[in-house]
Amino acid sequence: MEGSQGALGIGAWAFTSLGTDVKGEIRARGKPFGDYVQKPSECYSGEHQNFFGVWVAPPIRTVKGREGFQGGLKLVKSELEVWNAYVESPIECEGLKCAIRPVDRATCSTFDVEVRNTNTSYNDIRVREGHAKLDCKIPNGGTLHVDLVFCGCS
Repeated sequence: MEGSQGALGIGAWAFTSLGTDVKGEIRARGKPFGDYVQKPSECYSGEHQNFFGVWVAPPIRTVKGREGFQGGLKLVKSELEVWNAYVESPIECEGLKCAIRPVDRATCSTFDVEVRNTNTSYNDIRVREGHAKLDCKIPNGGTLHVDLVFCGCS
């Protein structure tokens, strides 16, 4: 995934965020994520791409006739029931294609992710809610701090 471009096909999705509520921020400094603070406002169920998890992101934009977003955090539960996190840097974008990098949990003193299904579905997509708290110190001097709470991810 590292260095891949595009929000993993996200620009091509027909998104709906019904009642999305996201609080918190993503704060990155140094390599490999860059220097930025982002306050995501949307979240989407990973069910759109056949994974259990969510994509927490800024508002959708239209660039050259395509809809998508720049930046955010993707939380994916593996087949082995392990949570993985991927950061899309909003400062490394060409149009809607941005660098996506995995978070190495070995660099994190805190890696607390919870995503759960609610009892609600929208267009046959299970609505999800949860939180992500990450505190990571990258060996080359970079840091990543994520403190997000989200609900209504459809």
